[in-house]
Amino acid sequence: MTSKTSEARKASSRRYYQSHRVKVLARDKQSRVLHNEEYRARERAIYRADPRKQLDRQRFYNYGLTTGAFLSLLISQQNKCAVCKTVFQNISHKTPRVDHSHKTGKVRGLLCANCNTGLGFFKDNKNFLLAAHLYLEANTI
Repeated sequence: MTSKTSEARKASSRRYYQSHRVKVLARDKQSRVLHNEEYRARERAIYRADPRKQLDRQRFYNYGLTTGAFLSLLISQQNKCAVCKTVFQNISHKTPRVDHSHKTGKVRGLLCANCNTGLGFFKDNKNFLLAAHLYLEANTI
């Protein structure tokens, strides 16, 4: 009986949110402003308790990437950067970064920090990358 009550409560909450979305979001924003330090302290506590859980939450929030989808990508790439094939490790600069299209928001794959930063500097522009490739070819020492 409890699960039916719980499900009914969830359904009711969803209906309320859908019909009062703007009001709910404004109230939540105001609450975060008033209780910012409490929210930040809670986030820090979650991170300290299990850093991986926080990373999973951030990947889902930022890219819609579930833990399962992230692990599937990692396995499909054989735990390596999609560009330079560096093996990912549990060192901060060797952990996988989620590469995504800034136009569509869709995830393309996992990259090391250097490759992800490089693509960012080239603004995901194929012409810039090709020009850089041609430059390196012409100016090899």
